[in-house]
Amino acid sequence: MGIFKPSIDKQLAAAIDARDRLTSRLADSETNIADLAAEAERCALDNLPDAELDKVEGRMRAASDRAQTLRSALAKATVEVNRLEQARADAADKARREEVASSLELVAREVVESAEAVRAAVDRLYVVMAKAATIAPEAAGLATFAEMARVEIPSGAELIARLVRQNREQVLSGGAPPRMPVVPEPYIQPSAPGRELTAMLFALRPIKWRDEFGKQRMGGKFQDVEVPQRLAARALQSGAVVSLDNPLRRQHGSQGGPVPHASSAFDLDAEASPEPEHVAEPPIVHSEFERVDRGPPFVLKLAR
Repeated sequence: MGIFKPSIDKQLAAAIDARDRLTSRLADSETNIADLAAEAERCALDNLPDAELDKVEGRMRAASDRAQTLRSALAKATVEVNRLEQARADAADKARREEVASSLELVAREVVESAEAVRAAVDRLYVVMAKAATIAPEAAGLATFAEMARVEIPSGAELIARLVRQNREQVLSGGAPPRMPVVPEPYIQPSAPGRELTAMLFALRPIKWRDEFGKQRMGGKFQDVEVPQRLAARALQSGAVVSLDNPLRRQHGSQGGPVPHASSAFDLDAEASPEPEHVAEPPIVHSEFERVDRGPPFVLKLAR
């Protein structure tokens, strides 16, 4: 017998292997029983002597006994596998609980130690503020606060440490889940999305577009308009706007015209519509008109 006991994982692996081998042997044994039963029936149908039939039936009974033995052994092997699996789960749970308990004990100690450090600082603050209060009466309030804190902080820390240790005992006994609480991360204000790039142009007619937030914007006629850079090329190409150095801006000024209306404003977001193809239409002919065939064309020459 070895001095050291095999680990739970090795014991479980051996038990699973034994169970699987018994399962395979039992399957082979049941197949053998079925074959022997068929052979016994053939012997009976062939009217073989009883001695021959006894041999086959004896082998079949032996195979049945073997199968029963294997079933009993397989049941015990399955129970052993289940026991070892539960033992491994219990061992893992115990290790996890001991790990969490150690972390909780560390928290309790940190609570007491940090309170003692604050107590020392508050004692120093009380002495300084009490001395300063004789010169500046305003320091008396801070001295009173320090005097209260030097009493309340240690007692409060002791209470918190005791509650943490109570939770530690519950974790070890199984009354509390073996996990450390997650400290929430501080909230960080998300940064505002940056504005899209724009271009300053001069509008020759009312225009409209939608900004990066989907809100409709408008610019009036003869006004300087801040247009998104993604639409600047289309706006210039359409002729609805010109650049600020265009002579038309100096001619019309940038004071603006009447308030634009959305229905009459040029939409910079709309796709440019293609020019319609010119289709020659037949001439309109009066119903009384009769076409006269005058023959092929000819060139008229005049004397000079």
